[in-house]
Amino acid sequence: MGNLLNPTGFEPLTEHTTFIDATASLPQPNDGYFYANAGSTLSLIYGLLPFEPGDPFAQTVKSFLGTFHSLSMTSSSTSEYIQFDVLLGLAQAEARAGIPD
Repeated sequence: MGNLLNPTGFEPLTEHTTFIDATASLPQPNDGYFYANAGSTLSLIYGLLPFEPGDPFAQTVKSFLGTFHSLSMTSSSTSEYIQFDVLLGLAQAEARAGIPD
């Protein structure tokens, strides 16, 4: 009950390790970020789609999508060029070990 009455604040995105890892190698300065945490995004998608628990196709799709960790994009420009960078973060092998085949 104490957690409901006195909720703790959320961790700022700029301090979250997934965000830091996903954006650390992007060029600086840039025009801003697009960032998606794959785990949270996939959890939302799985809740919206009617996957049957025993469906082999659904398990294959989940297994494949479970290899993604994050997606980040940015653009940067000067008077001489415009550059777009896209990074797809993959989950570490030990993190994927629990995903059913």
